[in-house]
Amino acid sequence: MNQRPTADFYNFTLYDWTAASDWKEQSLETNRPVLILSPPAAPEALALLQKILSAIQWSTEQNCNLLQIETAVPYKDLLPTFPNLHTLLVFGWKPTELGLHLSLPLYQLAPFQNKQLLFADALETIAADQQQQKKRLWRQLQQLKS
Repeated sequence: MNQRPTADFYNFTLYDWTAASDWKEQSLETNRPVLILSPPAAPEALALLQKILSAIQWSTEQNCNLLQIETAVPYKDLLPTFPNLHTLLVFGWKPTELGLHLSLPLYQLAPFQNKQLLFADALETIAADQQQQKKRLWRQLQQLKS
């Protein structure tokens, strides 16, 4: 079998591994199984996220960490900090911005290293949408709960 990488395989940029270091200073419960990464969001966008999470019986007070940061955190840096991480929800960033050279569609659950990854638009984009993106996000979160 003679398989060669396609041009897309080489089409990536390296992430700045020193970019986000202050995120560890946020008071987070590192034993929670769900981590939500997002750039800082407006209160109405956060309210929508809380509403969606509560509909599937999740909350940022019990089993989810919400990490709002200006710069994406490399995935490799999250793993030692969150040893019980099972689900990673990422709003507003692409996989490559987290140092993952994966081609994942938005609003599609993807298994990766015994974890579930879900990338979606920024929370403000979802909150401003008439319904389409909210429905796509809702369907994937329901699959996580089942």
